[in-house]
Amino acid sequence: MFKEFLKQFKNYEVDYEDYYIKVDANENLLDLPEELAKKIENVIVANLNNIRLYPEINSQTLINKLSQFYNLSYDNFVVGNGSDQLIQIIVQSTSTKNDTVLSLNPSFVMYKISSLLQEANWKGINWEDNWKLPIDEIIDTVNNNNSIKVLFIDTPNNPTGIAFNEDELSYLINKLRDILIVIDGAYSDYFENNYLGLCLKYKNTLLLKTFSKIGFAGIRCGYAIANKNIIEFLNKVKPPYNVNTLTHNIAIEILENFDLLKNNIEIIKNERQKYITKLSEKYNILDSKSNFIAIINENAHLLYDYLLQNKIKTKLFKLNNTKLLRITISDSIENDIIIDRLLKWK
Repeated sequence: MFKEFLKQFKNYEVDYEDYYIKVDANENLLDLPEELAKKIENVIVANLNNIRLYPEINSQTLINKLSQFYNLSYDNFVVGNGSDQLIQIIVQSTSTKNDTVLSLNPSFVMYKISSLLQEANWKGINWEDNWKLPIDEIIDTVNNNNSIKVLFIDTPNNPTGIAFNEDELSYLINKLRDILIVIDGAYSDYFENNYLGLCLKYKNTLLLKTFSKIGFAGIRCGYAIANKNIIEFLNKVKPPYNVNTLTHNIAIEILENFDLLKNNIEIIKNERQKYITKLSEKYNILDSKSNFIAIINENAHLLYDYLLQNKIKTKLFKLNNTKLLRITISDSIENDIIIDRLLKWK
């Protein structure tokens, strides 16, 4: 009845342990600014009667607002039910059973999952030992494998938090003009470069963005920015009515009041620096530009268990001989508790 490979396939999974502080999912854990929260409440009330109807088929009003926000054309955008759906659409529109999807290893796991569900191959390129972008290896891999159709690069990267500068990405794109390059900027609001110029300059480059990491993971809304040709192909695959009415209108309100979020973003960045400053003497902490920090430690699994015993839920990654503990940055009170526990370990 079902595809044979699904018998052994594992989708994205979330553990449900007992915890008091949850910092494992890279959400923005700060309360919404009161003024913005009230505006969103008004939007929900105003649109309650509209949920009996289908939403706009292509999120036209939201796309118009995005085009104003970025000062771009309507034809430069497509909106999805979270960037997860857009990743799936990208794989569906580029790759078939014998094709290959390329990404860093580690990086966002949905690149791999979407590829395998499409019955395409997935290949992960390991980071260099100094946690640098393996540009030459990526180029060599693509040049020696004509089945590769798309390359995903998340920057800042999940789970390391490392961000790439525009020059090295531009060099990489220039060398790989025959495949689609997706720059996933889910966390770029916490970094000084949003990579917008790259997707406007190059015909084979697309930028992914999301509302999830700035405080709105629950509305499930992401969008892609690219040239008209790329957007046209993605729209051929995108389901109709894929963004619900409440999400659509909340996203518009967020864009209209984005300045109200900037203080929260700055708080996260300052708290991130506090983690790095207080923990760097004891732990190997990567230079995160995101809303989380990553600790590299051969005993990260023990550190994970220790924090869980203290009712603190983090995210553990096992990468060949490397173990990584990812901690989402919360408010000052919870961050101080976590830092205190980390300093007391061993």
